[in-house]
Amino acid sequence: MVSAYARPEKMQRGGSQPTGLEGTGAGWEASGSEPHRLEVVTCSHSLTFIPTYSCLFACGYCAFARPTPLASLEEAASCFVRGKQAGCHEVLIMSGEGVMVFPRLRATLAAWGFRDYHDYLAAVCRLALEQGLLPHINIGNQTEEEFRRLRPVCVSMGMMLETTSRELLRQPAHQHAPGKAPHLRLATLAAAGRAQVPFTTGLLIGIGETPADREASLEAIAELHHQYGHIQEVILQPFVPHPGTAMADWTGPDVPTLAAVVRLARAILPSDIVIQIPPNLVPEAADRRELVLAGARDLGGISPEPDQINPDAPWLAPARYAAELAAWGFVLRPRLAVYPRFQTRAWLDTAVYDLVRSKQAELDALGAIAPVPAPAADAPGGQTCRTHTPRACR
Repeated sequence: MVSAYARPEKMQRGGSQPTGLEGTGAGWEASGSEPHRLEVVTCSHSLTFIPTYSCLFACGYCAFARPTPLASLEEAASCFVRGKQAGCHEVLIMSGEGVMVFPRLRATLAAWGFRDYHDYLAAVCRLALEQGLLPHINIGNQTEEEFRRLRPVCVSMGMMLETTSRELLRQPAHQHAPGKAPHLRLATLAAAGRAQVPFTTGLLIGIGETPADREASLEAIAELHHQYGHIQEVILQPFVPHPGTAMADWTGPDVPTLAAVVRLARAILPSDIVIQIPPNLVPEAADRRELVLAGARDLGGISPEPDQINPDAPWLAPARYAAELAAWGFVLRPRLAVYPRFQTRAWLDTAVYDLVRSKQAELDALGAIAPVPAPAADAPGGQTCRTHTPRACR
């Protein structure tokens, strides 16, 4: 099996060879060492901040988008303080797409003294950095210039490719989401590469794409990575139907399908790209085991708060996942929002480089997450950052 930190076939532009395994973050129970024979699976202790749920598009599977005002900087600062207190290291800043299209949001930005949404996001990122949280931004399609504007105040960014299938623009998934056109998504991935932004992308599995579409999508990601060397990880996310959406009656992919996609991804993608599966969307431990054995080596962000996209799919405690993995011959270690091989001055702006290296040293010193077996009954929970948004840190 391929380790999450397998050495790439050749050095990528602006990067370096993997420098070792990532350690545990503050607030995570850890053990100082683990047997070298164990392979590594990683995760990030993260929380999510959503500036607005407003979105220009209407994907057929989406239960996220709805018109909301812009969160204030005071709300952002309060949320980040709670994230620091919870021992988080990463803040995922995500919103709907096309925010500047909405007159109400443009008026708010102007009233607060911001020239546009990216100006506001930079201010939000600075607040996160003040609390020691590393910002990872996911706001959809962007230009190279927009990536360069945000790069000094965040450590990584992301956007789901979802699929390169143009057929889905005529199906419920993307029929009312022209921003999901493959050429636009691929242009964004290329722009991130030119701007030298450590990047996360992924496929959404089960939204009408064919096996051939999945292969083509993975090959497109691999080609962009060969050109720019900027892809940290690829998320293979199963479609989950939500009530009230156009695809509410669709069925999500089964585990054999997901495992086949993991194996396909591991065969196509360069070895320095890590494959991520969201463990809360694969609720059975036996199924998670199948995906890990197929080649998945990251569990993504695990938060003290509910999943903002799939709020009815709670995470387990990290120590619970560590116990599962230990039984399968793996060790679970936390990581930062930027992977070790991107923790160089070539990939990170001076304003964030020192903080990243300091936090990586903390993780390295603390080691792996200590496994804790399942209690008699789980009690997943989490707090929120706004009383009127019970499922979001807003």
